Amino acid sequence: MSDLIQPKSKSSCDSVTNWGRVAPFRSNGKGQIARTTRTLEELAELIEAEGDDGDKRLLAKAQHVRELKLRIEEGEAGLGVKWAQWGMRRFGRGKTWLYEMNTIASAKNPEAALAAYHNKNSERGKRYNDRIIERNPERAAVIRLIRKMNIEQVRKIRKTIAVLTGE
Repeated sequence: MSDLIQPKSKSSCDSVTNWGRVAPFRSNGKGQIARTTRTLEELAELIEAEGDDGDKRLLAKAQHVRELKLRIEEGEAGLGVKWAQWGMRRFGRGKTWLYEMNTIASAKNPEAALAAYHNKNSERGKRYNDRIIERNPERAAVIRLIRKMNIEQVRKIRKTIAVLTGE
């Protein structure tokens, strides 16, 4: 039984019914997930090495974060260690990011959860830009122009600005 991860309570995971669906763990069909053979540090390095580019890599990263959460909650990092605080110290990421990755991995449909994550981040970016425009109306035209450009055009402009400013 020591190589199985079990929820301490219903509140210790997003949905107990999702436990058998969370890859890359192996389920025994009884709501328990078999532990992988990696150490927590190896798992953390794997999360850092996984890029944020592309949905498959982000899904893999989310699954690794989920495994890390379950193992730390089980007590592998020591008694009283909180998984989000451990992750924030280890990765230098915010608690929100850790919870979002865990939510994606524990969803019944991780691809749909990832799409919702992308949409939410897009909306956050738009709201941020709108606040910048409100505070600095002279930048509004530049921001509108950049929004219409493709990524290659934006990169060329960034290089030009770097040359002009000496950065």
